[in-house]
Amino acid sequence: MKRQLLFSFAAFFILSLFAITGASAVEEPNLSIMVSQDKVDITGDGKIDIVTIKGIRFDQNTKFLKKVFLDITESNGKTYKEELEGGYEPKIVYDDLNHDGVKDMFITIPTGGSGGMSNFYLFTLKDFILTNLTLPKPLIINGQFQNDYKAMI
Repeated sequence: MKRQLLFSFAAFFILSLFAITGASAVEEPNLSIMVSQDKVDITGDGKIDIVTIKGIRFDQNTKFLKKVFLDITESNGKTYKEELEGGYEPKIVYDDLNHDGVKDMFITIPTGGSGGMSNFYLFTLKDFILTNLTLPKPLIINGQFQNDYKAMI
């Protein structure tokens, strides 16, 4: 009797698990959106590349993107995909920030909240090689006031 009851509960649990994952798999495409798509030369070869930012919304009632993707299709047909942190309304600026003659992609993704925090990304596709130009690590400086209006840093 215990064995039959155990099998019944196990079967119910497995069926419930399939029902839950199947429902979320059906809903996921409805939450996917295209944020922006630009046609710009980011490889330096003089030909147009397609840069797309896509996201997956947290749910139907919010603008928060739980996942953000950078998709790039080069003029030669090669594609790249980078997953970025989530947030609200990602924006991308194309400019030669490292002065190498090729436009870089500077991506800003506000995270929301009262602190005004954002995630920043900097990519280049020079010579058809996608490179994440990480921001430098911040300096840690300790300081303290001393007597006679002096400060020690």
